[in-house]
Amino acid sequence: MRLDGRQRVALHDEVPARRVAAIAAAANDPRRLAVSRESAGPETLACTLVLLRTATSAPTLDEAARKAAFAGHFANMGRLAREGELLIAGPYGQDKHAADLRGLFVLDTGDEARARELAGSDPAVQAGIFRLEFVSFSTAAPLRRYLARELGKLDAAAAAGKELAPGEGGRTYVWVTGAVDAERSASVLADPRVLIGGRLADGRWMLLLDAAEVAAAKTLVQDLGFSADAIEFDHWFGSGLLANLR
Repeated sequence: MRLDGRQRVALHDEVPARRVAAIAAAANDPRRLAVSRESAGPETLACTLVLLRTATSAPTLDEAARKAAFAGHFANMGRLAREGELLIAGPYGQDKHAADLRGLFVLDTGDEARARELAGSDPAVQAGIFRLEFVSFSTAAPLRRYLARELGKLDAAAAAGKELAPGEGGRTYVWVTGAVDAERSASVLADPRVLIGGRLADGRWMLLLDAAEVAAAKTLVQDLGFSADAIEFDHWFGSGLLANLR
């Protein structure tokens, strides 16, 4: 059965992972958007973090095949976002803890089998350019609301006759992964410089910091209660709207 936009809004609480398209379609209607924002409480999302890494035995593709794979990569990300499945996506920069890290997805599902199905639909993965790593990621950040705003931005640009290029309107951030002292975790997550905080399966925290460079992030974490050992810093590029997530 196909649901129109009104029906999907009516099912707001029953099908949370599917409601983003309906919210985004209303992004230019202040009354409906206000309702969606007010109803978006601080629920904890059970997500899956997908790390895109360079494949260990990546095939040699000619230029045309490579361009086609990456065009499909971006188109598939757009499709998954429109379906409410892909909440966040972006590439890593040069300053990262592992050389093979290429990109990051946050999927709106805690079911690894479903996450594998979604991420595996990426043409660049199917072409053997990327291999995937899946990690559970639990967060109270308003990622569905962010996605609705992101889609609303794209729709507004399209209505104005402009198609935004991949990465247009983005900026750099730093992801930090490590152990946070239990007594300080609440204050860490409340810090305005922490844009997203997510707990991983191994008990560590992964935080998106409002820092443009790793050097700035290293200074910032001294105030955040991270243990001194085994902190990972990763330069990353994402939507500029993430800076206004709070």
